[in-house]
Amino acid sequence: MLNHDMNIKAALLVAGFACFTGCSQKPKEQDVTGQAFIVLKNRETVKLSMMDLMVISEVEATKRLAISDVCQAKVKEFEKLKRQVERDIESLDGRIQKAQADYDSFSKLADEWVELGHRSESAETGKSVVRGLEKCTTAMTADAKESAHLKPLKNTVEEKLKQVTKDISFWNGPAPYFLPPIQSWIAKTTTDADGKFSLKVPVGKALYLAAYAERQSPAGTEMEGWIVPVSQTLMLNNNNAIPSP
Repeated sequence: MLNHDMNIKAALLVAGFACFTGCSQKPKEQDVTGQAFIVLKNRETVKLSMMDLMVISEVEATKRLAISDVCQAKVKEFEKLKRQVERDIESLDGRIQKAQADYDSFSKLADEWVELGHRSESAETGKSVVRGLEKCTTAMTADAKESAHLKPLKNTVEEKLKQVTKDISFWNGPAPYFLPPIQSWIAKTTTDADGKFSLKVPVGKALYLAAYAERQSPAGTEMEGWIVPVSQTLMLNNNNAIPSP
């Protein structure tokens, strides 16, 4: 009976040790390598160096990619606003041009009245010249005030157009997909000078690689972003990037 109990205890100890050693083993990992680059319209290749890359869960990736519908709605909203602002600018521009044209017309007419006054010695003509000049001066003053009033308004609306254009670019690009910034990740690395990267990720899980970068170009700040399924080799480029304007 004693030997039997000892055999049972020994078996339990062996099983417990096997479980402990098995459970303490690190989960299997796989190497992921790749490169990040963008091909410009002139066929020049821009390697994206010093860009952070994060491996995130499928849940996190799905949540962030779901903002696509919101982005599209925002783009439509701001494009509608942009068309209205452009019409406002066109209207203001037309009014400014009319005020300037009227001013120039009355200025020319005033010169003609002055010339007439110089040529004529008639008292009656002199009175007509005075009345004509008064009318021209009144009209020119009104046109000058109108122009002075409209030009600042046009400048304000033009600034609004610039902002609306920026809003369209923002919602049409990758930036919204990375707001708020990713705070939790499974693995993280940074691209090297050639845009290349490597990292280890757990095997057997649906994972995504998220990356976002801003770079300067002659046209201004360019935004690039990716949220793509993880595979052993990943090329982050124009073909799988989040659409940019």
